[in-house]
Amino acid sequence: MKNIESLIKDLTKGSNRTWGIYAEDIDTGKKFELNKDKVYETASTVKVFVLLALFNKLTKEKISEHTPIKVKRKNIGTIGRSSGVIQYFDWSQPLTLYNIALLMIIVSDNAGTNVLIDYLGKDYINNYISKNLNLKKTKLLTSKVDFPSKFRLKSTKMGSTTPFEISKTLKSLEENKLFDKKTSRKLIKILTQQEYSTLIPRYLPTWANVGYKENKIKQIGNKTGSIVYEDDDYYSVRSDTALIFAKGKKRFVFSIYHEGPEDRSHIFTPDNVPNIVASRISESLFNYLST
Repeated sequence: MKNIESLIKDLTKGSNRTWGIYAEDIDTGKKFELNKDKVYETASTVKVFVLLALFNKLTKEKISEHTPIKVKRKNIGTIGRSSGVIQYFDWSQPLTLYNIALLMIIVSDNAGTNVLIDYLGKDYINNYISKNLNLKKTKLLTSKVDFPSKFRLKSTKMGSTTPFEISKTLKSLEENKLFDKKTSRKLIKILTQQEYSTLIPRYLPTWANVGYKENKIKQIGNKTGSIVYEDDDYYSVRSDTALIFAKGKKRFVFSIYHEGPEDRSHIFTPDNVPNIVASRISESLFNYLST
């Protein structure tokens, strides 16, 4: 443990960030944690909780995931500043609940998120988080996800969570404690179709990084988040939370959050400097937990 602590300390030194990390081998209980109970702005990782709340409603009320739902103009937000692709769709045709949820996760679609928040209700989502998931520090704080021109730290919040609470949630999903096995596998499959792989997965030995012969990881299911307060000295919160499935039936859960001011380097590109540090932390955690 001393070696991994020293390594992560060296990686984060001089980064001008406050780091929150939780990583665990699900089967052995071996773990690493740093500020695991610190409350962070969720950014788009709050969409994990929206996804779970949606499928809780669908399963409990026997609603088909193929139910069509109309995207409304009010769901779209600021076109061109938001994330995702629904903002550019022809909204005259409805989408299924499943496809909206899929887009919310794999391309972090904000319009899709807003559709689902409207459909479920903010209170329903937070009730699910507090009562079903039994989380104390996690909460959806907005009724609409958007990136308006005035984006201030004190007035624009998406959600709150801790590295431990979101890790606990993903672990419970993997262990089929939230849903039956079929539904759990379906939700994890959505996470594995993630299009953003430049934080936790970036340097891990996946087939995309090292080829089929050398890969040690079979699948990664993750959800990233990034929010930059340009009107508050480019203060940012960036995050990623992941289930990692390695060869030998090994299973891990990683959550890495970091926040700090003056984050102006490659703001929304893979070359953002603090996120590269986070990727090196992920690589170090995998090497530590998998040996």
